[in-house]
Amino acid sequence: MNLADLRIFVAVVETGSVTRASERVHCVQSNVTARVKGLEARLGVPLFTRCGKRLVITGKGSELLAYAKKLLALAADAERAVMSTAPAGLLRLGSIETAAAVRLPPLLSRFHAAFPDVKVSLVTGTTQEQVSALMEGQRDLIFVSGPIGDPGVREETLWREELVLVTAIDHPPVATCKDIKNRTILAFRAGCSYRRRLESWLDDDGVVPGQVMEYGSLDAIIGCVAADMGVAILPASVAQRRDDRVRQHPLPEKFRISHTSCAWLAGTDLDIAASSLIAMAKETL
Repeated sequence: MNLADLRIFVAVVETGSVTRASERVHCVQSNVTARVKGLEARLGVPLFTRCGKRLVITGKGSELLAYAKKLLALAADAERAVMSTAPAGLLRLGSIETAAAVRLPPLLSRFHAAFPDVKVSLVTGTTQEQVSALMEGQRDLIFVSGPIGDPGVREETLWREELVLVTAIDHPPVATCKDIKNRTILAFRAGCSYRRRLESWLDDDGVVPGQVMEYGSLDAIIGCVAADMGVAILPASVAQRRDDRVRQHPLPEKFRISHTSCAWLAGTDLDIAASSLIAMAKETL
């Protein structure tokens, strides 16, 4: 049904006459009459009976009135939501585990306080997994290790991370990667940038690790490192929070610095919510 017809119908009901309804909706009386008759013809039932000079709504007309008011209200809500300049709706985020553990909690707390009408979903995974999900349209923004280097993606470098090797608390000092020869690498799934750095460091010196054990969570990696099951590379900001459980060892300059970027699809006009979150993140630099 046409919303304009329903709006005229409601006006006739509430004013009780075609004349007053035409004044309310700002159109000529003949148009009001034609719209009402057209609605009756479409539905196949009379919506009004004439009582002297006044139109009285019928039983079927009353049924339609309840629905008409709901439909008009819903249309008004939709218009306000789309035209509103205040962020609202769903913001789909993806992040690597380390950023989700350290960087995002205070940022998302501020964002929620400023924009309570935005519903945020956050899925963690490796950089490779998050980039793939972004390209498939499953994420609006991702926080990953950069640079990504894909022309289909735009990114903003946000946080500089110093990476460290972490071992059990009583592990001897690690001066070179030969000191961890045959140790098990504890890492996230393939596609993790930190895992690639550790493997590259070992490969540069011709060191072969004992094996690689893959984990799906940061807490699992920290727990297994603390239990002396192997070694891992993590941001110092993460390791510092577990100083009582693991020991940090500096990495060579070549592998020490990483950056966390916020990325989105190139050619995409970010909505207000996404743009506002990026602006807030840049304020933390």
